[in-house]
Amino acid sequence: MSLMLGHQKLFTVLRFLALKEEQGARRTPKAWLSSNLRWYQWYYPTVTAIIGTGLVWCLDLNFIFEGDKNLLVRVNSLLAMLVGFYIAALAAVATFQSPRLEEEIVGRRIFAGGVSLRRRQFLCAVFGYCTGMSIAVFGIGSIYELVAFELQFSTFLTSNLDCLALLGIFIYFWLCSSLMYVTLLGLNYLVDRMHR
Repeated sequence: MSLMLGHQKLFTVLRFLALKEEQGARRTPKAWLSSNLRWYQWYYPTVTAIIGTGLVWCLDLNFIFEGDKNLLVRVNSLLAMLVGFYIAALAAVATFQSPRLEEEIVGRRIFAGGVSLRRRQFLCAVFGYCTGMSIAVFGIGSIYELVAFELQFSTFLTSNLDCLALLGIFIYFWLCSSLMYVTLLGLNYLVDRMHR
């Protein structure tokens, strides 16, 4: 039992995906779709990943994963800097003494496990998720870079494993776009909504 609880700590950063926004009195499909938080958690990343994967497949853009300056190398260069930013932002939000951070969220409240979150808790969830996702995407990109010289990506895509390769591209695009949209959500909250 304690071993199971220990492994849950590895996935704490993913709790952001389970946050729920306050809904109106009716639980209709329209109310479910109108949740702004779900758009950042699921809809925007999924649509972006579908479009990105579709472009790679339809336009034969395999070259973006080949060569010394491919997409993964450029994303990893950016993530090398962003990981530090996310950790610093998380530390600042978690430790900064401000009465505003202890207030409940203005507008539609956000819940984690049925408990309404304060601003500090929400921002910690956002930047914790960004930190964990950036480390994961950096790790995936680094592993790809290490084995890329052995793996002929264009040959791999045209082989009988092309569905598996497209699934990998979709997952990578989803992770990157999720990281981008949640970062923008966190920045919007710090720049604008925090001061309302």
